[in-house]
Amino acid sequence: MEDHEVYAAIGRIVVAFNSVEHWLARLLASKLGLKGDAYCDALSASMSFGQKLDLLCALEKEDAKLDLKERDRRIKVLHAAKKLEERRNAIVHSAYGIFSEGGSALQRRKAQTRGLKGLHVKIDSLDPVELREIEEKLLSWMLDYLDV
Repeated sequence: MEDHEVYAAIGRIVVAFNSVEHWLARLLASKLGLKGDAYCDALSASMSFGQKLDLLCALEKEDAKLDLKERDRRIKVLHAAKKLEERRNAIVHSAYGIFSEGGSALQRRKAQTRGLKGLHVKIDSLDPVELREIEEKLLSWMLDYLDV
């Protein structure tokens, strides 16, 4: 995969994720009975993706109109969105370059600190299939939630 293709794929993931996040804010506003763009914008601006998912899960669990099977299906889809967010964050919050001596292919470098475990740095090659898969899953996630 050429460098420009990697950067384009990362850009598509960012755009797809932002579309999902905007849709999620609209869905929350609707479930809360809030009408108008200002409410949707306020939810988008004041809550992280994870907070929106947590609130939506709580609302789904309390929705008396849903039968248990549908409620469980929706909550399962919402949990899948959390996994997609983790994958998206790993891609977006990484450095890209050639990090191995004598290397010629673009690599991803992700540094993390985890409390007492300390610093962990992971360098890996880019998997174009993974990048496409994340983009496709983000775009199909809303349809999964709506079960269409």
